[in-house]
Amino acid sequence: MEHYFEGASITDEKAKVRTATVYLTDTATLWWPRKHNDIEKGLCTIDTWDVFKKEIKRQFYPDNVTYEARKKLRELKHKSSIHDYVKERFIKGYSAKAAPLTDLLKKGKVWEWSKRCQIAFDGLKEAVTEEPVLALPDYTKLFELQTDASEFAIGGLTPSALAGDYKGRSPLAAQVARSWNEKANVARSYLDKAACRMKKWADKRRRPKEYNLGDMVMLKLLLQELKSFRRVHKGLIRNLDGYSNIASKVAP
Repeated sequence: MEHYFEGASITDEKAKVRTATVYLTDTATLWWPRKHNDIEKGLCTIDTWDVFKKEIKRQFYPDNVTYEARKKLRELKHKSSIHDYVKERFIKGYSAKAAPLTDLLKKGKVWEWSKRCQIAFDGLKEAVTEEPVLALPDYTKLFELQTDASEFAIGGLTPSALAGDYKGRSPLAAQVARSWNEKANVARSYLDKAACRMKKWADKRRRPKEYNLGDMVMLKLLLQELKSFRRVHKGLIRNLDGYSNIASKVAP
């Protein structure tokens, strides 16, 4: 953002904060309105770019982020191989599921393929084939690397790794389109439920209208319905409609 401010010649601190809030994504778009309400109530003040960065880091980058990164690194080093790490990372409870199979390899263990082993084998086979799975790269397609750099790191993303109905080349556009479709589907489902509830509410409270003598009602009469006239095509008959008084009631 600093490079953007420099290129756009934005020097005012409040303008920097307003500009930065436009580019917030994901959960940050929910965090900023609540924080803005606190600012209006006088509970906090965010009037400079440095203060805004500090609040962002405190909200989304806790103090123990370095400790968590080192912990994950130690867990990776303690694994016997990268394959074991991938199994534990992407297959929940892999060790417990594979226990009947690994017990067969123990020293002095009599090899016996039991029903328990067959269930464990089928469960692992299903676990490694269900989504999400790691797809192999398609080398017949063109690889386009999209990068996004910050002050301390750089990230890359290949459009071929994106999943979804959107087939655009830009990962950001694909992410926005997929997120918009998901939110639109959720909103559509809530609107359908609300419409169904409103219809049920109206049906429960619908009552037949009762009229009394002297009430004004709207009447619509076709001349062909009068037996004294010759029956002709309805397109050639003028409609008689208007407000009339109820002169008498006729029993059904």
